Amino acid sequence: MISYFYGEDTYRAHGAIAAIAEKQTARIYWLTRGDLEARPLAEILSQGSSLFGQYLFVIQDAAAFPLPLQEAVIAASQGTAAGIVWDRGAPDKRSRLFRHFKKNAREFVYPSPPVMVEWLAREVSQRGGVLEEAAGMVLLTRVGYDGWRLLNTVDQLLLTHDRLTTRVVSDALPVKGEAEIFAALQAVAQGNEHHALHHIEGLLQAGSSEFYIISMLAYQLRTLVLIRRGLARQLTAPAIAQEQGLHPYVVQKNMALARQFSPTVLLDNLTKILATDFAIKQGKVDPRTGLYMLVIALLQPARVAAA
Repeated sequence: MISYFYGEDTYRAHGAIAAIAEKQTARIYWLTRGDLEARPLAEILSQGSSLFGQYLFVIQDAAAFPLPLQEAVIAASQGTAAGIVWDRGAPDKRSRLFRHFKKNAREFVYPSPPVMVEWLAREVSQRGGVLEEAAGMVLLTRVGYDGWRLLNTVDQLLLTHDRLTTRVVSDALPVKGEAEIFAALQAVAQGNEHHALHHIEGLLQAGSSEFYIISMLAYQLRTLVLIRRGLARQLTAPAIAQEQGLHPYVVQKNMALARQFSPTVLLDNLTKILATDFAIKQGKVDPRTGLYMLVIALLQPARVAAA
Protein backbone atom coordinates (compact mmCIF):
# COMPACT_ATOMS: atom_id res chain seq x y z
CA MET A 1 0.00 0.00 0.00
CA ILE A 2 1.22 3.49 -0.83
CA SER A 3 0.22 6.26 1.57
CA TYR A 4 0.07 9.97 0.74
CA PHE A 5 1.40 12.70 3.02
CA TYR A 6 1.33 16.42 2.27
CA GLY A 7 1.29 19.80 3.99
CA GLU A 8 3.38 22.68 5.24
CA ASP A 9 4.57 21.02 8.45
CA THR A 10 7.46 19.06 6.98
CA TYR A 11 9.04 18.53 10.41
CA ARG A 12 6.12 16.46 11.70
CA ALA A 13 5.64 14.72 8.38
CA HIS A 14 9.28 13.66 8.46
CA GLY A 15 8.81 12.47 12.03
CA ALA A 16 5.79 10.38 11.00
CA ILE A 17 7.79 8.80 8.17
CA ALA A 18 10.65 8.02 10.54
CA ALA A 19 8.20 6.42 13.00
CA ILE A 20 6.78 4.18 10.28
CA ALA A 21 10.27 3.13 9.22
CA GLU A 22 11.19 2.34 12.81
CA LYS A 23 8.02 0.29 13.32
CA GLN A 24 8.74 -1.69 10.16
CA THR A 25 12.46 -1.95 11.00
CA ALA A 26 13.07 -0.48 7.56
CA ARG A 27 15.58 1.92 6.07
CA ILE A 28 14.15 4.99 4.36
CA TYR A 29 14.88 5.13 0.64
CA TRP A 30 14.23 8.65 -0.67
CA LEU A 31 13.11 8.91 -4.29
CA THR A 32 13.12 12.12 -6.36
CA ARG A 33 12.02 12.96 -9.87
CA GLY A 34 15.54 12.28 -11.09
CA ASP A 35 15.48 8.76 -9.64
CA LEU A 36 12.20 7.97 -11.39
CA GLU A 37 13.45 9.38 -14.68
CA ALA A 38 16.58 7.22 -14.43
CA ARG A 39 14.82 3.95 -13.62
CA PRO A 40 11.21 2.73 -13.89
CA LEU A 41 9.38 3.10 -10.59
CA ALA A 42 8.04 -0.46 -10.74
CA GLU A 43 11.61 -1.75 -10.96
CA ILE A 44 12.70 0.33 -7.96
CA LEU A 45 9.76 -0.75 -5.82
CA SER A 46 10.33 -4.41 -6.63
CA GLN A 47 13.53 -4.18 -4.60
CA GLY A 48 11.69 -3.55 -1.35
CA SER A 49 14.07 -5.81 0.53
CA SER A 50 17.65 -6.82 0.03
CA LEU A 51 20.63 -8.23 1.87
CA PHE A 52 20.76 -4.91 3.72
CA GLY A 53 17.23 -5.24 5.10
CA GLN A 54 13.77 -3.80 4.40
CA TYR A 55 13.29 -0.47 2.63
CA LEU A 56 10.56 2.14 3.10
CA PHE A 57 10.31 4.01 -0.22
CA VAL A 58 9.38 7.70 0.04
CA ILE A 59 8.62 9.53 -3.22
CA GLN A 60 9.14 13.27 -2.72
CA ASP A 61 7.12 16.12 -4.30
CA ALA A 62 5.31 13.88 -6.79
CA ALA A 63 2.51 16.38 -7.45
CA ALA A 64 5.08 18.47 -9.33
CA PHE A 65 6.14 15.53 -11.52
CA PRO A 66 5.29 15.55 -15.23
CA LEU A 67 2.11 13.62 -16.00
CA PRO A 68 3.82 10.37 -17.15
CA LEU A 69 5.65 10.07 -13.83
CA GLN A 70 2.48 10.88 -11.90
CA GLU A 71 0.75 8.10 -13.79
CA ALA A 72 3.56 5.72 -12.84
CA VAL A 73 3.09 6.56 -9.16
CA ILE A 74 -0.68 6.09 -9.45
CA ALA A 75 -0.21 2.74 -11.17
CA ALA A 76 2.16 1.62 -8.41
CA SER A 77 -0.39 2.58 -5.75
CA GLN A 78 -2.94 0.24 -7.32
CA GLY A 79 -0.63 -2.75 -6.95
CA THR A 80 0.98 -4.42 -3.94
CA ALA A 81 3.90 -2.02 -3.64
CA ALA A 82 4.39 -0.28 -0.29
CA GLY A 83 5.71 3.19 0.40
CA ILE A 84 4.83 6.84 0.92
CA VAL A 85 4.27 9.70 -1.50
CA TRP A 86 5.26 12.89 0.29
CA ASP A 87 4.52 16.34 -1.10
CA ARG A 88 6.36 18.89 0.99
CA GLY A 89 4.19 21.96 1.29
CA ALA A 90 0.91 22.67 -0.48
CA PRO A 91 0.63 20.57 -3.66
CA ASP A 92 -1.39 21.57 -6.67
CA LYS A 93 -4.76 20.14 -5.71
CA ARG A 94 -5.75 20.09 -9.37
CA SER A 95 -3.00 17.61 -10.16
CA ARG A 96 -3.90 14.13 -11.32
CA LEU A 97 -1.92 12.62 -8.45
CA PHE A 98 -3.53 14.68 -5.68
CA ARG A 99 -7.03 13.90 -6.92
CA HIS A 100 -6.16 10.20 -6.90
CA PHE A 101 -4.85 10.14 -3.32
CA LYS A 102 -6.91 12.86 -1.61
CA LYS A 103 -9.56 10.58 -0.06
CA ASN A 104 -6.95 8.73 1.99
CA ALA A 105 -4.37 11.51 2.29
CA ARG A 106 -2.84 12.70 5.55
CA GLU A 107 -2.28 16.45 5.75
CA PHE A 108 0.33 17.92 8.05
CA VAL A 109 -0.61 21.46 9.08
CA TYR A 110 1.09 23.58 11.69
CA PRO A 111 -0.44 23.20 15.16
CA SER A 112 -2.02 26.19 16.89
CA PRO A 113 0.36 28.69 18.55
CA PRO A 114 -0.31 27.40 22.13
CA VAL A 115 0.42 23.83 21.04
CA MET A 116 3.59 24.94 19.25
CA VAL A 117 4.77 26.83 22.34
CA GLU A 118 4.13 23.77 24.55
CA TRP A 119 6.14 21.63 22.15
CA LEU A 120 8.98 24.16 22.09
CA ALA A 121 9.00 24.31 25.90
CA ARG A 122 9.38 20.51 26.06
CA GLU A 123 12.20 20.58 23.52
CA VAL A 124 14.00 23.33 25.45
CA SER A 125 13.51 21.41 28.71
CA GLN A 126 15.01 18.25 27.18
CA ARG A 127 18.02 20.35 26.26
CA GLY A 128 18.43 21.54 29.85
CA GLY A 129 16.88 24.98 29.47
CA VAL A 130 13.67 26.85 30.27
CA LEU A 131 11.42 28.63 27.79
CA GLU A 132 9.03 31.30 29.05
CA GLU A 133 5.59 31.12 27.38
CA ALA A 134 5.74 34.71 26.12
CA ALA A 135 9.21 34.07 24.70
CA GLY A 136 7.81 31.06 22.85
CA MET A 137 5.26 33.30 21.15
CA VAL A 138 8.04 35.70 20.14
CA LEU A 139 9.97 32.78 18.67
CA LEU A 140 6.97 31.79 16.54
CA THR A 141 6.47 35.35 15.36
CA ARG A 142 10.07 35.93 14.42
CA VAL A 143 11.17 32.51 13.18
CA GLY A 144 7.92 31.05 11.90
CA TYR A 145 6.38 27.62 12.48
CA ASP A 146 8.95 25.48 10.69
CA GLY A 147 10.13 22.91 13.24
CA TRP A 148 13.60 22.58 11.75
CA ARG A 149 14.30 26.32 11.95
CA LEU A 150 12.77 26.63 15.42
CA LEU A 151 14.92 23.87 16.92
CA ASN A 152 18.03 25.20 15.19
CA THR A 153 17.31 28.64 16.66
CA VAL A 154 16.66 27.19 20.13
CA ASP A 155 19.96 25.29 20.01
CA GLN A 156 21.81 28.50 19.15
CA LEU A 157 20.13 30.49 21.92
CA LEU A 158 20.83 27.81 24.52
CA LEU A 159 24.55 28.08 23.82
CA THR A 160 24.56 31.39 25.72
CA HIS A 161 21.35 31.34 27.80
CA ASP A 162 19.84 28.67 30.05
CA ARG A 163 16.57 30.60 30.39
CA LEU A 164 14.95 31.89 27.22
CA THR A 165 13.01 35.02 28.14
CA THR A 166 11.18 37.50 25.93
CA ARG A 167 14.11 39.88 26.18
CA VAL A 168 16.66 37.18 25.26
CA VAL A 169 14.68 36.09 22.20
CA SER A 170 13.78 39.63 21.10
CA ASP A 171 17.37 40.85 21.34
CA ALA A 172 18.73 37.83 19.46
CA LEU A 173 16.13 37.71 16.67
CA PRO A 174 15.31 40.91 14.81
CA VAL A 175 11.92 40.69 13.12
CA LYS A 176 12.31 39.83 9.46
CA GLY A 177 10.30 42.28 7.40
CA GLU A 178 8.70 44.01 10.38
CA ALA A 179 9.39 47.47 8.98
CA GLU A 180 7.87 46.50 5.62
CA ILE A 181 4.74 45.03 7.24
CA PHE A 182 4.37 48.12 9.45
CA ALA A 183 4.73 50.39 6.43
CA ALA A 184 2.27 48.29 4.43
CA LEU A 185 -0.35 48.63 7.18
CA GLN A 186 0.25 52.38 7.33
CA ALA A 187 -0.42 52.54 3.59
CA VAL A 188 -3.54 50.40 4.08
CA ALA A 189 -4.82 52.81 6.74
CA GLN A 190 -4.27 55.68 4.31
CA GLY A 191 -5.90 53.82 1.41
CA ASN A 192 -2.66 53.99 -0.59
CA GLU A 193 -2.69 50.91 -2.82
CA HIS A 194 0.58 51.71 -4.58
CA HIS A 195 2.60 51.96 -1.36
CA ALA A 196 0.89 48.96 0.26
CA LEU A 197 1.69 46.70 -2.71
CA HIS A 198 5.19 48.15 -3.00
CA HIS A 199 6.07 47.03 0.53
CA ILE A 200 4.51 43.59 0.03
CA GLU A 201 6.45 43.13 -3.21
CA GLY A 202 9.63 44.15 -1.39
CA LEU A 203 9.11 41.31 1.06
CA LEU A 204 8.46 38.82 -1.74
CA GLN A 205 11.58 39.88 -3.61
CA ALA A 206 13.60 39.51 -0.39
CA GLY A 207 12.55 35.87 -0.22
CA SER A 208 9.64 35.97 2.24
CA SER A 209 6.92 33.43 1.45
CA GLU A 210 3.28 34.40 1.01
CA PHE A 211 2.43 32.38 4.14
CA TYR A 212 5.04 34.24 6.17
CA ILE A 213 3.77 37.64 5.01
CA ILE A 214 0.17 36.68 5.81
CA SER A 215 1.20 35.42 9.26
CA MET A 216 3.05 38.70 9.91
CA LEU A 217 0.02 40.71 8.83
CA ALA A 218 -2.10 38.64 11.22
CA TYR A 219 0.38 39.19 14.05
CA GLN A 220 0.47 42.94 13.50
CA LEU A 221 -3.33 43.16 13.26
CA ARG A 222 -3.76 41.17 16.49
CA THR A 223 -1.32 43.54 18.19
CA LEU A 224 -3.29 46.56 16.93
CA VAL A 225 -6.57 45.01 18.13
CA LEU A 226 -5.17 44.61 21.66
CA ILE A 227 -3.79 48.14 21.70
CA ARG A 228 -7.03 49.60 20.32
CA ARG A 229 -9.01 47.93 23.10
CA GLY A 230 -6.77 49.59 25.65
CA LEU A 231 -7.05 52.96 23.94
CA ALA A 232 -10.85 52.67 23.98
CA ARG A 233 -10.61 52.47 27.78
CA GLN A 234 -8.15 55.37 27.83
CA LEU A 235 -5.34 53.25 29.25
CA THR A 236 -1.73 54.39 29.06
CA ALA A 237 0.86 52.51 27.01
CA PRO A 238 2.43 50.84 30.11
CA ALA A 239 -1.02 49.80 31.33
CA ILE A 240 -1.92 48.30 27.92
CA ALA A 241 1.38 46.42 27.81
CA GLN A 242 0.85 44.97 31.27
CA GLU A 243 -2.80 44.05 30.73
CA GLN A 244 -2.38 42.50 27.26
CA GLY A 245 0.99 40.85 27.82
CA LEU A 246 2.75 42.98 25.21
CA HIS A 247 6.23 44.44 25.34
CA PRO A 248 6.04 48.17 26.28
CA TYR A 249 8.15 49.06 23.23
CA VAL A 250 5.70 47.23 20.93
CA VAL A 251 2.76 49.15 22.40
CA GLN A 252 4.49 52.51 22.19
CA LYS A 253 5.57 51.90 18.60
CA ASN A 254 2.11 50.82 17.40
CA MET A 255 -0.17 53.24 19.27
CA ALA A 256 -0.25 55.87 16.53
CA LEU A 257 -1.03 53.26 13.88
CA ALA A 258 -3.72 51.64 16.05
CA ARG A 259 -5.50 55.01 16.31
CA GLN A 260 -5.84 55.12 12.50
CA PHE A 261 -8.15 52.08 12.50
CA SER A 262 -11.52 51.69 14.18
CA PRO A 263 -11.95 48.55 16.34
CA THR A 264 -14.51 47.23 13.84
CA VAL A 265 -12.19 47.65 10.87
CA LEU A 266 -9.33 45.95 12.73
CA LEU A 267 -11.46 42.91 13.53
CA ASP A 268 -12.87 42.80 9.99
CA ASN A 269 -9.37 42.96 8.51
CA LEU A 270 -8.13 40.24 10.84
CA THR A 271 -11.04 38.06 9.73
CA LYS A 272 -10.09 38.68 6.07
CA ILE A 273 -6.52 37.61 6.78
CA LEU A 274 -7.58 34.38 8.48
CA ALA A 275 -10.07 33.64 5.69
CA THR A 276 -7.36 34.15 3.05
CA ASP A 277 -4.95 31.89 4.90
CA PHE A 278 -7.64 29.18 5.09
CA ALA A 279 -8.56 29.54 1.40
CA ILE A 280 -4.93 29.17 0.32
CA LYS A 281 -4.40 26.10 2.50
CA GLN A 282 -7.60 24.58 1.09
CA GLY A 283 -6.25 25.05 -2.44
CA LYS A 284 -9.08 27.42 -3.42
CA VAL A 285 -6.62 30.12 -4.49
CA ASP A 286 -2.89 30.11 -5.18
CA PRO A 287 -0.74 31.86 -2.51
CA ARG A 288 0.46 34.81 -4.61
CA THR A 289 -3.01 35.66 -5.95
CA GLY A 290 -4.52 35.25 -2.48
CA LEU A 291 -1.97 37.63 -0.96
CA TYR A 292 -2.62 40.36 -3.53
CA MET A 293 -6.38 39.94 -3.24
CA LEU A 294 -6.02 40.24 0.53
CA VAL A 295 -4.12 43.53 0.33
CA ILE A 296 -6.78 44.98 -1.99
CA ALA A 297 -9.51 43.81 0.41
CA LEU A 298 -7.73 45.42 3.38
CA LEU A 299 -7.71 48.73 1.51
CA GLN A 300 -11.49 48.84 1.06
CA PRO A 301 -12.49 50.40 4.42
CA ALA A 302 -10.06 53.30 3.92
CA ARG A 303 -11.38 53.89 0.41
CA VAL A 304 -14.98 53.90 1.61
CA ALA A 305 -14.11 56.38 4.36
CA ALA A 306 -12.31 58.61 1.87
CA ALA A 307 -15.33 58.58 -0.45
